[in-house]
Amino acid sequence: PLHNKSMANMDITELKGMGNLWRDRAHELGKLKNIHHVQIFENRGNEAGNSNLHPHCQIWAQQSIPHEAQGEIDRQEKYFSVTGHPLLSEYLRQELGRRLRILFQNKTFTLLVPFWAEWPYEMMILPNTHIQQLDQLSEKQNGDLAEILSLATRAYAALFKRPKHGAPYTMGV
Repeated sequence: PLHNKSMANMDITELKGMGNLWRDRAHELGKLKNIHHVQIFENRGNEAGNSNLHPHCQIWAQQSIPHEAQGEIDRQEKYFSVTGHPLLSEYLRQELGRRLRILFQNKTFTLLVPFWAEWPYEMMILPNTHIQQLDQLSEKQNGDLAEILSLATRAYAALFKRPKHGAPYTMGV
């Protein structure tokens, strides 16, 4: 409700509320029979394509699955059919073994730099156990997500010296 705040300057309670809203909206939209893809995203800052100095998180719900998302789904399904293991869970297991790109970890999530990062300062949040959808998160897990989102966005804000409105980024769930 406060449009002058970014994730970087929300407290954990506010971020948990936002996570609950994402979970509830994604669940309700996903139940619609003509919706096959729900995407939550935020573009923050001019550098990320948003010239507005207020939170700009959006939820897209659409009948078709975007080409890039469908490609990711296809690759992950193929990996699972061959190995019997979720691709991103296996990737996380390997990263945790190496401990080279891990930035932070709590009980539910790990914040890391993916080896395939295309953007400077790119980070990825992965669940430590297999979670397919936001509506599978418990209240405690939603709190863990709030904690890791806070840490990531505050780190960007500090790095880019933009504490008031937060640093530029693109985020997708």
